[in-house]
Amino acid sequence: MTEQEYFDYCSKELTRYEARRYQFIGMEWEDLNKADHTKLLEIGNKVMNEDNSLELYLLNRDTNTRFKVWNMVARTALHYDKKFPTDDRLQLFADRLEEHFTNMVNKELEHSDMSKVSQLVSDFEPVLSSDDLERLKADIVLAGLV
Repeated sequence: MTEQEYFDYCSKELTRYEARRYQFIGMEWEDLNKADHTKLLEIGNKVMNEDNSLELYLLNRDTNTRFKVWNMVARTALHYDKKFPTDDRLQLFADRLEEHFTNMVNKELEHSDMSKVSQLVSDFEPVLSSDDLERLKADIVLAGLV
């Protein structure tokens, strides 16, 4: 595979992921089927157990999508636990998922060679804000580039 073919492949994959994300954002919980429920419960279980076999990068990329995933996981879990999904319960569950996710991201960052990451992004320091630079570093680590 040539470099250009690889870039084309990556571009197509990114477009595919974005299309799936937009489709998910447009869905309501009632639109989900049992297979979706099972997948959401698996995701929730992995997050609660801080199992980093999840695609942390994809979850980290878009905060609104991640929060929608947490809400869907919470609603599904409460549905199967036969508890009425009140707004307070949903929010508490979603907040716990976000807390565990943040722990997972922090662990990945702690176990990475941040000197290599800093070296990779050093050329961008003059043009990026410190927040954007930190986001780029996290993206590099979570994408598995270092």
